[in-house]
Amino acid sequence: MTNSKIAWRSYFLGLLGPFVTLVGFGVSAIAAPIPATQPASHPTTQSDNKTIEQRLVLHPSIIPSPPLRYRLLPNPAEIEPGNAATLYLLGITNRFLYFNTYNNPEKQGTPCTEAEFSDLIDKYLENPLTAADRENAAKVLVPYARALHFFEQAAFRQNCNFETTERKDGFMALLPHLIDMRHVGILLALQAKLQILNGKYDDAARTLSTGFALARHMGRENGFLVQTLVANGIAKLMCEQVQHWIQTDGSPNLYWSLSQLPDPFFDFSLSVEAEYRGHHFHFPQIKDAAAGKMSLEQLTDITKAFLDMQRMMGRVKDDATGPFTGVIAHAATNMAWMLAAKTDLLQIGYKQSEIDAMTTSHLIGLWLGQSHEYIWQEQLKHISGISRIEEDLYVWLDKFTIRNLELIDSGHENAVALIDVIDQ
Repeated sequence: MTNSKIAWRSYFLGLLGPFVTLVGFGVSAIAAPIPATQPASHPTTQSDNKTIEQRLVLHPSIIPSPPLRYRLLPNPAEIEPGNAATLYLLGITNRFLYFNTYNNPEKQGTPCTEAEFSDLIDKYLENPLTAADRENAAKVLVPYARALHFFEQAAFRQNCNFETTERKDGFMALLPHLIDMRHVGILLALQAKLQILNGKYDDAARTLSTGFALARHMGRENGFLVQTLVANGIAKLMCEQVQHWIQTDGSPNLYWSLSQLPDPFFDFSLSVEAEYRGHHFHFPQIKDAAAGKMSLEQLTDITKAFLDMQRMMGRVKDDATGPFTGVIAHAATNMAWMLAAKTDLLQIGYKQSEIDAMTTSHLIGLWLGQSHEYIWQEQLKHISGISRIEEDLYVWLDKFTIRNLELIDSGHENAVALIDVIDQ
């Protein structure tokens, strides 16, 4: 093979660890037949059983002038002071104007459900588009032009703070903006795809920089992990369009554009810290509990907060007709906590006489505080990121197969499951 120099760069975005991997090759490929007298590299067998030798010659795409013409994040010189959250919320408000008016351009604009509309956009994003598809996809975006405009302006704001109520409500804090931020991210991805297909590369770069900036804003706000996950999903959508752009015939060399993206893209320690704070915000009694100073009133409050959260997650379902269900639920929870507290405190060094001398609130409070710190400092100390499990790379087993193969546990007495002996 000829010694052609290839301009390329493999760029790994640290999105939840290796959540998203973007490989950027700023090259265009030209297949050229090689005379049979030269060494073979990729032989192919023909019908006459003779081997024809071929080579794939790669030429680097032309680097644009200036090299950062197609920025994938807003130009730092154009960043303005201000809170991007305000403009994002204005964009979401404009999107809501069309919330109940989804139309299917493939059926003469007839109304459709939100699920049908989402499936339509997914089809446009995941499949090659015909000329008719491009026209219909462009019609989908028309009602959201003002919303996308607000998001584009927000990308150039320095900060982003939605001022959620996590300090007051803890894990009960509402985050209604997340689902709409993701929806607008999907629309941005579709707009970028159409711009790339139509050769409007400057517009495509601006749309992609808007999407990447949106993800960065959400990931840097120091919010709960769920917000970082949404931000990660938006960044993944943008990465997919960049990859599509690179593979488009005649695309520019994006080596320097990719080199400007931060690595890692998100700092997940911020989300882990937010989750830790969330426990203290949701259960403010933990501070006194860790010091063994929880009062009976505080125990009642923390039990109620715990049960409320369990109800919200569907893990506790009280019988609405029972007049004492609240009391029973509290008593059952406190009893379970007390038994666990006695066992765990003995294991970490407390004497039986010390445990017996404690009041119920003191015992449970000390256990809750100690358990909270143990979980965060010991069991979760290794977590610095979260990795996406790509479904196509693994074999997935249903629960019946897992049970029948006795991978986790066994229904037989004194049996040993695979997980008990693996890697030993």
